[in-house]
Amino acid sequence: FNLTDYWQKSETEYINDIILLHGNFGYRRAILQILSASFNKEDFEDILNKMEKYENSLKGLERTEYEIYSTDTKELIKYYQYQF
Repeated sequence: FNLTDYWQKSETEYINDIILLHGNFGYRRAILQILSASFNKEDFEDILNKMEKYENSLKGLERTEYEIYSTDTKELIKYYQYQF
């Protein structure tokens, strides 16, 4: 399945979808597979930092939900990060 055949976005838009947890985990996993072809360890670290910054900007229930729903995505990013 090639995500870009069906959903044309810029790299920045895809990264924002990851940070903001748009779509389901399968969608974010597909984005990370695409990005892994051209990203390095520092690029993935940058996404994790942006996710943390976004999470810290949230309050109350929104923050708790983000913490819960971002766990799988963060773990997958770390997996890709340490493939280098």
